[in-house]
Amino acid sequence: AITEHEVLGEMRQRSETLESVDSVLPRYATTTSVSLLARQVGDVDNSGIRYITKGGKRWKVSSIVEEFPNIVLYFGEEYHGPDPS
Repeated sequence: AITEHEVLGEMRQRSETLESVDSVLPRYATTTSVSLLARQVGDVDNSGIRYITKGGKRWKVSSIVEEFPNIVLYFGEEYHGPDPS
């Protein structure tokens, strides 16, 4: 079961890239990071964080960096996993 937690965070960085992977048209990709107070999302083990909701869409978390007392979540692809029940 998926449990959602509403937290407030600060947008830190947004980068855009064009990746040319043996194709005529390059792939457009974005990476965005948001900083959250670590205590807002529970214990030190943050491995259960799968997505973040921003702008009405769910985005897949690609990495988590601990910068005490915050954690920084990096995301870029739209999340297509299970929905919360």
